[in-house]
Amino acid sequence: MKFGSNTYNVFLALLRRSLWQAEDIAGKFPLTTAQWDEIYRMSWIQAVTGLMYDAIEDLPKNSGLTAAQIARWMSSVRFIEENNSMMSMAIDNMAAEWKSRNVTAIIQKGRNIARMYPKPEHRVSGDIDWYFPTRQDWEMALAMVQSYNPETDSDGDLHYTRNGIVVEHHRHGSDPEDPVSVLIMINEHILHHAMVMGIGYRHFCDMALGYKYYKGKYDPARLRKELKRQHLWRWTQLLNTFLVEVLGMPEEYLPFPVEGRHGTAVLEFLVINDGNLGMEKDHRMDGLNMRSKLFMNYAPVRFFSRWISLAMGRLRRMLK
Repeated sequence: MKFGSNTYNVFLALLRRSLWQAEDIAGKFPLTTAQWDEIYRMSWIQAVTGLMYDAIEDLPKNSGLTAAQIARWMSSVRFIEENNSMMSMAIDNMAAEWKSRNVTAIIQKGRNIARMYPKPEHRVSGDIDWYFPTRQDWEMALAMVQSYNPETDSDGDLHYTRNGIVVEHHRHGSDPEDPVSVLIMINEHILHHAMVMGIGYRHFCDMALGYKYYKGKYDPARLRKELKRQHLWRWTQLLNTFLVEVLGMPEEYLPFPVEGRHGTAVLEFLVINDGNLGMEKDHRMDGLNMRSKLFMNYAPVRFFSRWISLAMGRLRRMLK
């Protein structure tokens, strides 16, 4: 989808409508069948198909959306709902297994973030992420999953496939009962995906709805302090600008005003070219120079440490 095109602008308007129920879409229709096909494709790549479906349920009659296209969208949403149900069952089964061995395992992202959505069942699931707070928990869990042939990532975490579902074990995580911890985790997750060429609109929806969900439930001063301590402050200024200017998030949900002016065009270009988790691999390298300049400016410590970590991880694998 071309950046700045009418089709892209309608895609964004529908996404905002789904998130905030206040976007004015009058005068944007009709679209051609080809344009609606492109919006559907974009919604799938960006992992916001469920959100977009919620926005098209009450479109004007002159939208140009055909019955066959609506049926395809409904089928996709049913798949998302069924997949979420399957993921939830898998999480419950694994949680019971950890508990049976006295392993402390804390579920991350996924289901915890979905509860922040207008319709949790319409958030597209990713992997199952577990955080193990102690070395003993980590080692016991690792011993329990050896039959799935786990592989170690460059950052020391590991992943494996269990019954067709990718599961990840993390050495660092967030406390799901602490809003500041959760908001920083989502923030870091977006930065990580953006730096390694795999970011999509679903990630930003997570952050925006997280701000809305936790509004008034945490201390913004503490969040500010932690963001600065973890070298995320300047990046957060860009991120929050993007949420307001591109995703349409009402400024009232911001934890604090944005400091300075921050252009979002480069970040928006990367989102469009990457797609969720880098599904648009043929185009990801198009913005490599822009990506490097962006993050050297907004998150230099995180940028260099991330790529050093990736390089060291690859070196370790080569030396095995």
